[in-house]
Amino acid sequence: MNQHQGNPAQARAKIEAMKRQFEQKKAIAQSLSSIKYKIGVYSGKGGVGKTTVAVNLSVALAEQGYKVGLLDVDIDCPNVVKVLDISDVPASTNENRMVPPSRFGVKVMSMAFFQKDENEAIIWRGPMIHNAINTFLQNTEWGELDYLIVDLPPGTSDAPLTVMQALEMDGFVIVTTPQLLAKIDAEVEGLNDEISVIIVNDSSTEVKNKFELSLKNLKSVNIINMKENRGHARCNAAGLKYINEKEDFDYVIPMDGDGEDRPEEMRLLIDKAKEYTDTVITGDRIERSEGFIFKFCYLVHKYLTYVFTGQSIKFGNYTCLPKSTVVKMTDEAATWSSFSGSLSKTAKVRKSVSSIRGPRYFGPSKMSFIDLLKHSLSIIAVFKSTVLIRSIIFLVVYIFLILKHISIITLIPVVLVIAMIISVFVLSGRENITELNNSLENINNIENLK
Repeated sequence: MNQHQGNPAQARAKIEAMKRQFEQKKAIAQSLSSIKYKIGVYSGKGGVGKTTVAVNLSVALAEQGYKVGLLDVDIDCPNVVKVLDISDVPASTNENRMVPPSRFGVKVMSMAFFQKDENEAIIWRGPMIHNAINTFLQNTEWGELDYLIVDLPPGTSDAPLTVMQALEMDGFVIVTTPQLLAKIDAEVEGLNDEISVIIVNDSSTEVKNKFELSLKNLKSVNIINMKENRGHARCNAAGLKYINEKEDFDYVIPMDGDGEDRPEEMRLLIDKAKEYTDTVITGDRIERSEGFIFKFCYLVHKYLTYVFTGQSIKFGNYTCLPKSTVVKMTDEAATWSSFSGSLSKTAKVRKSVSSIRGPRYFGPSKMSFIDLLKHSLSIIAVFKSTVLIRSIIFLVVYIFLILKHISIITLIPVVLVIAMIISVFVLSGRENITELNNSLENINNIENLK
């Protein structure tokens, strides 16, 4: 026997399987031939409101006069029947085809109709899921439909793959929860604390996508929409001002929404704050993911700040502030110009946790080198008196040392220090307690998400 010919029995089995698959697809296509459009509703994970979107989409289309069917193939967790509060069960035709019941003008078919206990999860794998879905697709009498909305299981399990192989969709609706909010909600699970989120929208011109929130652990989520963009630091200052005047709180955790401040570190800040009550906890950067040039500039900024101000500032906005500190910062003009500078000035005693810079959600930062330089000098400007005194001492000592060797080269440090002093005093003009006090007038509206 030729060893390259293979096993004839296996070859015949493969051919028979292909024939069955072809016949199934043919039967499904015939069964769904009276349906104009088939739309899948999908999500990468559970708990993001996928079924809610599928139900609302179906009912909305029905209310506009379309003929709509809703097929729930989320085999493991079929919730459509529960959401629609359907008490009827599918009827049967003489040909043993299932006739789906209707609710709000939508024909519905779901595995939940065949469960003995609706609260019991269905745990199936492979062939059982394949057979159940194919039975739904082949043996449901939908009649003529304009739309069939298919509530798919989340992820990439057997069920969604089976549906996508057997059913050609005309389109998909992808349901997601905003990434940062979802991560925060997951990280605070199990904490015996009430945690709310306030988002400061700095008058963004980007269109906000509509989304379905499914957050179990956060008490509330609000967006403060500003009338005009006055800059990152001033949005932070306005947010602190709003919380201090309008909210009941014990601690505030300022956090950038670009992904760099990682929700995974929130528990570190909270646990440390419980250990050291009424003390500021900072997230000190121990690792950065930027390129060499940025890291070098950051290192220069850190040492210059320490030399000319005496302050070791290794943190940004990601901190945990007790109420007493928030009160002080909202009465400090420097908060309007530099968060970390103002915090260093108002809170001399601080504890820290290690923080790693996370990847940005929306690509590399658009901050230019000039903006980065202004940001650095704004921090130093908070301590302008100290900077002036130390700069004078440096210049006197340095000039004394080079007095006999003065040249263009040796005078460069003198020019740079004088330029820094001028820049620091110019930028210190951005510190404005009046504008900070009036910052809430820039609020356009407050949007409640939860």
